[in-house]
Amino acid sequence: MSLTIEERLLLDLLRSQITGEKLILPEDLSSVNWKVLMREAAQQAVMLMAFEAISAVSDRVSPEVYERWMQMAYAIVANNAQVAHSQNELVKTLDEHGYSYVILKGLAAASDYPRSDLRMLGDVDFLIDPSKTKEIETLLLSQGFVKNKGEHPCHVVLKKPGAYLEMHFEIAGIPFGEKGEEVREKMRDILVTSRKLSVDGATFSAPDVVRHGLVILLHMQGHMLGEGLGLRHLCDWGTYVHKTGNSTFWTDDLLPFLEKIGLKYYAAVMAKTASIYLGTYCPYWAENIPDSLCSQILGDIFAVGNFGQKDHTRSRSSMMVSQHGKDGTSHNLLYNLYHALHDSTTQLYPIVKRVRILHPFFDCVRIVRYLWLSLMGKRPSVIKLAPIAEERRGIYEQLHIFETEQ
Repeated sequence: MSLTIEERLLLDLLRSQITGEKLILPEDLSSVNWKVLMREAAQQAVMLMAFEAISAVSDRVSPEVYERWMQMAYAIVANNAQVAHSQNELVKTLDEHGYSYVILKGLAAASDYPRSDLRMLGDVDFLIDPSKTKEIETLLLSQGFVKNKGEHPCHVVLKKPGAYLEMHFEIAGIPFGEKGEEVREKMRDILVTSRKLSVDGATFSAPDVVRHGLVILLHMQGHMLGEGLGLRHLCDWGTYVHKTGNSTFWTDDLLPFLEKIGLKYYAAVMAKTASIYLGTYCPYWAENIPDSLCSQILGDIFAVGNFGQKDHTRSRSSMMVSQHGKDGTSHNLLYNLYHALHDSTTQLYPIVKRVRILHPFFDCVRIVRYLWLSLMGKRPSVIKLAPIAEERRGIYEQLHIFETEQ
């Protein structure tokens, strides 16, 4: 793909922070639109790393833009501190009541970065013993948390002012069928094999290094086939590979397992992409990935942004791309569209699981509502989404996600 000057500069900024390479800017920066660069960093959820890098050459940035960028960076730092505080309070509560847990992504992913404080945080994702879900939910509700309406297949959302938790009873991105059972078996002892991490003043339990990598990869593919992948996700995987790439667990454990469930090629593509554009370590098992495919992956990331922030229409096309990233790209657009509707109805209206005869009725109501909103211009039409979904599938099919025979 052909990168804009702002996109190339953003990648250079991130590379300097991840690898420690000296940032060398072109002598002539007159054509750089700094506002566009700042907006891109925000939409890709890499604002802090980019700002830290640009601070070293702040004299070459528009003072107005630099001041605005600094204000946004301070706001993100404050949010990170709030998230860390929420996690500390959660960990304290769980420890006091004897409940096992692991923190997923978030500060666990930040631990792989050279500067953990520069990774932007969102909510607090934590995994518990599924048999303790109701007990822990009741405990947190007693402390002022409120449970979100609806049901999710792998987590419960609990929130109160200043705190937003996703309590997982299963990790995200587990595929359907036999491969999904393989992942569940691999994760069965995740609480037992956990490790203690201390990151930015927070001490907590995290998955062991192998399962930590698997969590990141499953989460990443789910978002790629879903609402969209941002540079932060690529940084998470790139820094993980960069930090652990020479460890024996790759050949002894993780790579054979990824091959077994059909994610080894995807892992290699993302490692090679991170290596080319972020300067991270490229392991031998990723060296033969075509550069052209990595270019398409980067183009997709820049097109949609973190969680689809840049292009909501492209993000919405995910309902025709894959079933929440749980079956790769093995089905056609209409099949995926129907199942996306059917599954989301179950989440929005849990009563249909108890009274199944109501499911078709709710599906029909939601179809009519979507068509009406499309006519009103408040939702993109299926006709408009279809070619976007087909274009995305054309990229993702090359990744052979959850395919074991290539």
